[in-house]
Amino acid sequence: MAKVIGEKGVFNFTDSEKENGFEQVWVSFNEALNILTECKARSVEGRDYIVPRDIVFLEEARIKLVDLAG
Repeated sequence: MAKVIGEKGVFNFTDSEKENGFEQVWVSFNEALNILTECKARSVEGRDYIVPRDIVFLEEARIKLVDLAG
């Protein structure tokens, strides 16, 4: 999660990330959570660790944002 001020910079992917088609996208909070929830990671690492971890991060961030707004 981030708030961009000014121009968006260039992301620096590793060679492996580039070979695997990684890309940087900017989406709303809800869309990001939806993308992760619908994600069908192909690797064990992605499916069992990275995607579930990132979903938890976003869900916890939503709770903090609601608390701050409240």
